Amino acid sequence: MNEHDPYEGVPPIDVEPPGDLEDVAPADPSKDEPKLYYSSVYTFVEEFLTQIYDRSLGTGLTWCSEWWKHTEAVFYLTALWHSWEGLRASGELTAMATWSVQYLYPIMDRVLAENGPFKGCQPDERHRKGEHKDESAPHPGRVLPTTTPPPGLVDERP
Repeated sequence: MNEHDPYEGVPPIDVEPPGDLEDVAPADPSKDEPKLYYSSVYTFVEEFLTQIYDRSLGTGLTWCSEWWKHTEAVFYLTALWHSWEGLRASGELTAMATWSVQYLYPIMDRVLAENGPFKGCQPDERHRKGEHKDESAPHPGRVLPTTTPPPGLVDERP
């Protein structure tokens, strides 16, 4: 059995912080947060996501124009928005490719899945009338349709 101390001759680590901690000013959290391009998940979905994500609905894919009524969808779409904002702010040239592969496709595949949060919904105003079918029909204009949420529902951010 080897009884040699592997740390023999290594100087001890100074565990005391340098200086007096009371002299350190607290960080300004507003400077650490990147400026958001979109002020809310609703704005992100309405102005960006529905414009760039082109899929034929009704072939196992379901969308709801009142997506903001579905808690699971709001969760996923908020995660998608936050990941987009974070990668956009990174300044990396490959950021949007990374976002598409690691976030956009897997999250939207889940959100639009026929057994996902919009199961039984329609992509247009029939949702309000309760006229749901098992699958949605293709959406007009190749843009995912949305309905403006009631005032006060959207949490706008600066």
